[in-house]
Amino acid sequence: MSKSKELIDYLDEVSMPELLEKLGKQIRGNKTAAFDREETEPSVHVNQHFCYDYGPGEWIGKLDVIQKILKCSRSEALKKFTALFSLPEFNMDPAKMEIVAKQERISKEYQFLFRSSLKNADIAHKYFAGRGIPESVIKGKVGYITSGSDPSNWDESRNAGLINKNDTFFLFKGRIIIPIVRGDQIVSILGRTTNPDVNPKYMCTAATDPEMPQTLYGLDDVRNESEVYLVEGVTDKWTLEAHGYPAVSTFGTQGLTPARIKELKKTKAEKIIMAMDTDRQSGSGQAAALDKGKALFAAGFDVEIITLPLLDDEDKVDINSFFQRNL
Repeated sequence: MSKSKELIDYLDEVSMPELLEKLGKQIRGNKTAAFDREETEPSVHVNQHFCYDYGPGEWIGKLDVIQKILKCSRSEALKKFTALFSLPEFNMDPAKMEIVAKQERISKEYQFLFRSSLKNADIAHKYFAGRGIPESVIKGKVGYITSGSDPSNWDESRNAGLINKNDTFFLFKGRIIIPIVRGDQIVSILGRTTNPDVNPKYMCTAATDPEMPQTLYGLDDVRNESEVYLVEGVTDKWTLEAHGYPAVSTFGTQGLTPARIKELKKTKAEKIIMAMDTDRQSGSGQAAALDKGKALFAAGFDVEIITLPLLDDEDKVDINSFFQRNL
């Protein structure tokens, strides 16, 4: 491993089940016992890169797990992590540690928002069921914040990009909440309105200081796949997932940035199959496929571009609408 890697890259290379095994924690099914309390039945859900403790409703990352089990500091947890997996010593200067600490605080605010939204997850499930997305695909991945909600801490929410520029409005009230996850962190929030008269349909967290790491939606789901479908929207990604196709979402036609291509290169993907929207008027989806396809090819991927066919009475088709009309 190269010492030039970021901490999050080191963490990406180890799965949560591997870490728990090293720490002597047993996993039954996809659950393990709580790290800081006694219980008769395991209540902590184990994901590939994080745990979710249903007791306090807490999202727990890998270094958090080490801290809880060994009751140690953050820096001690980092040293233990590198020792457990025989990694080169990974020391960060104080300035870098401060940036990481700030990013973790922002991520914790996203976790709090998502945890709050899960109380109304049935609203999100019902909405996406109308788009042909089964609950089994999105359960635990979406929630809903009611229109009367406000953040519990305006200062922390402002720092996390959850407040508008005028500092007067909570951006995600009345929206479905979709956490964007990279490794064991929520790095952004995507909000989807359920009201067809409200624009924009989707809203993302504002810029933060420091910036949060970039990723593609669902990247952790496809890290070990050799072929990956690239689509515009999260609903398109879930549609393909429901039918057994590994996919990631770019968050729109311009979402495949150089930083996100770099993240894609860290997976085992060799071939990228692009299935962008087909738009009769603008052709933006197909134009983006050609443009971004060249960038992916230059990065070393095999690239295939699929053109979704339009019916005579259609102005636009995406993966989700294509599957709904053909199944």
